[in-house]
Amino acid sequence: MDDQCRKCRSCPPGANIDDLITAGVDVIIARAFDSGAIGRRFKAAKDAGIPFVTFDRGSTSGKPTAHVGGDSYDQARSTGLAFRRNPEEGWREGK
Repeated sequence: MDDQCRKCRSCPPGANIDDLITAGVDVIIARAFDSGAIGRRFKAAKDAGIPFVTFDRGSTSGKPTAHVGGDSYDQARSTGLAFRRNPEEGWREGK
C-alpha cells in the first residue's frame, strides 16, 4: 500500500482495497479491521484473479485465499478467562 492510501482518513472502509483491485496488484494482504465487511472484497479480488491474504484478524463474512495468525479478540478473551480462573494468584512481576 502506498503512502497516499495510508494517509487517507476520509476514504470509506474498503476503498483502499477496491483501489488495489482496480490497479490489478499481484496479491492483497490486509488486516480485517471490519471482519464483517471485508468478505465482499474477497469476492471482488477473486473475480479479478488476485489472491487475498488476511492476517491477525479473520473474517466473519467470507473466506480469503489464506489467513495468517490468530484472532486478537480470541487471544484477549482467552487471556481474560485465564486471569478470571486464578484470581488468588494476583499479578506477578516479570523476571
